[in-house]
Amino acid sequence: MAPRAISRSLAKLTRPVLEKRGIHFAALVAGWPDLAGPRLAADTAPERLALPRGGGPGVLHLRVTPALAVEVQHIAPQLIERINAFLGHAAVARLALAQRPPAIALRRPARLKRIPSPAARAAATAAAEPVQDEMLRAALARLGAHLVGSR
Repeated sequence: MAPRAISRSLAKLTRPVLEKRGIHFAALVAGWPDLAGPRLAADTAPERLALPRGGGPGVLHLRVTPALAVEVQHIAPQLIERINAFLGHAAVARLALAQRPPAIALRRPARLKRIPSPAARAAATAAAEPVQDEMLRAALARLGAHLVGSR
C-alpha cells in the first residue's frame, strides 16, 4: 500500500464537523487573528456561525471579554466587512456578542518579567567593561544581566 496525501483523508475526517458547524466557521477560526487584529484576537473568539436554512448571510456568535464588548459592538460593521471580504462573499450579516472571556487555549499567557539579581548585574557590568562606547557598554551590561539572570 503506497502512502497517500493527508489531504485525501482529511476531507473525510473533517466533513462531519464542518457540516454541523458550517464550512465557513473553520476558515473564520483559522483566520481570526488576522481578521480581528492582535488586540481583538486576544480578547475575542468566534463561537459559532448560524446560517439561515434558506441561504444568505447569517449571525456570527462571538465570545468577548466584558470590558471590550462595547468597543466590539461599535466596530461591528467594519469587522463584518472584513469577515465577508475574507470569506469572499456575504456570509455574516450581524454579530451576536456573548460577554464571556474566550477559551484559555486561544489566549497567550502573559510573560513574567524577570528582574536580574545584583550578582547577575555585577557579572554583566564586569564583562562589558572593555567596551569603549559608554552607551553601548551600558546596553550590553543590561542585556547581559537579563541573560545571566534568566538561566
